[in-house]
Amino acid sequence: GFDRNFLTDLRRTGTAHMVAVSGYNVSIIIGILLNTSFLLVSKASILFGFAGLLFYDLLVGFSASVMRATVMGLYIFVAGLFGRQRNFSDALLFSAAFILALSPQSLFDLGFQFSFLAMMAVLYLSPLFEKLFKFLPKEANKAVSATIASQVMILPVSVYSFGQISVVAPLANVLTFITVPAIMALTALGVLAGQVSAQLSGIISIPNFVLLDYFVRVVGFLSSLRWASVSL
Repeated sequence: GFDRNFLTDLRRTGTAHMVAVSGYNVSIIIGILLNTSFLLVSKASILFGFAGLLFYDLLVGFSASVMRATVMGLYIFVAGLFGRQRNFSDALLFSAAFILALSPQSLFDLGFQFSFLAMMAVLYLSPLFEKLFKFLPKEANKAVSATIASQVMILPVSVYSFGQISVVAPLANVLTFITVPAIMALTALGVLAGQVSAQLSGIISIPNFVLLDYFVRVVGFLSSLRWASVSL
């Protein structure tokens, strides 16, 4: 587990979701699979996507938020397999119906609520922020807009649940959002490289350590600000 002080820093900066086992992490896995499976024929692609998602879920456990992202991912893979347009709105609604049909009490699960609100933000609120940040490069604009939109959307539930609002959360998330997918990719690459050469794995771990150190330092600095969060 994490150091108690670090956990406090994560809460004060609104970045706890980035290191938790959540739909956010699964969304990264889906992105990686969607960007690599095009190299395979369609049937192999869907099997590759299924296997990748289920393997990750077995490792981290089937929480409500993880299930949401997984069902969405599988829905999108199947749509691609049958030549249908990848409709993320339909995928989100399908995943909600599927999970609640199996487990109605998931509706009251905080992880489930955060996961769906964050995804709704990416789909419906993020385009509004993209207009505000149109001066940024396209990919940076999308990433920053999605990050801020998610923070805005989950804010009411977060305040109600924790009685605390992080003033620095938008800034903290923008400054660190790129580190998590990079760390996950480098970690996976390091594990694979370790099967071939321990030295190669060690070389790959160097940039990984730099990214981890950067994440911890940014979170620690922003949390140290007296006005970082406000208790309600």
